[in-house]
Amino acid sequence: ISGDRGFDRLHDSQINQTITFRGDYQRLADEALTLWGGLRHERRGVGYSGTPANANGERDDIGTSWFVHFRWQRQLGVGSEVSVGYYRNVDQMRDEWSAYLPPLFPVVPVDYDRRSVRDNAYLQHIYMASTRLRMVWGAEIRQVRLESARLFLLRLQDACGVSVPSR
Repeated sequence: ISGDRGFDRLHDSQINQTITFRGDYQRLADEALTLWGGLRHERRGVGYSGTPANANGERDDIGTSWFVHFRWQRQLGVGSEVSVGYYRNVDQMRDEWSAYLPPLFPVVPVDYDRRSVRDNAYLQHIYMASTRLRMVWGAEIRQVRLESARLFLLRLQDACGVSVPSR
């Protein structure tokens, strides 16, 4: 657990709670499995009091993230090994508040929530081509997804000057 109280007269305190682990399993003399994982929970103050229409109002952003990473390794001989792995990271942030725009819209909800997911799978082969030359080759496939309806819609409107309907 870490954190701070922030600066005087600003809403910028934060607290972070993190736990991580690693486990290794030597199945055979030439084969091993490794697992890493972790979880984080964060609360941090953002925004300012007294902004016109509460456009960037004081609030607490709440974030969570977790990751898991598996790796299998096998020694194929002196200076030669193959490894296969998978990694996933999920990161979420809740960032919501209300703006005030009377008389037509007394309260307007503002939602900058976001979620990202990253998946990686890989294969790597290391081998000794000679006593003086070590070679490495491999492949990786990665997919990254980011979801945030409000962030992307507002940026599209700003960049193109187009009106995009909200959900």
